[in-house]
Amino acid sequence: RSLMMTLARKKKDLELLLQTSHKIGQGNFSQVFKGVDQTTGMHVAIKVIKYSSLTTKVAEQLLKN
Repeated sequence: RSLMMTLARKKKDLELLLQTSHKIGQGNFSQVFKGVDQTTGMHVAIKVIKYSSLTTKVAEQLLKN
C-alpha cells in the first residue's frame, strides 16, 4: 500500500513540474506525450508507464531515480 501512496505523490509532484500537450506515441506498456518542463521552459517527452504492467520490484527501482 505504501508503494501505491508513494507513486501517487510522485505523480502529483510531476504534474506540477510538467505540462503535457498531446500524445506522440504509444506501446504495449506506455504512452509518450509531448510536454514542457515548467521550471526550464524546455520541451520534453514524457513517458507514462501503465502501472499494471510493472512488477513491484521494477516500480521500486523506478522510484529510486
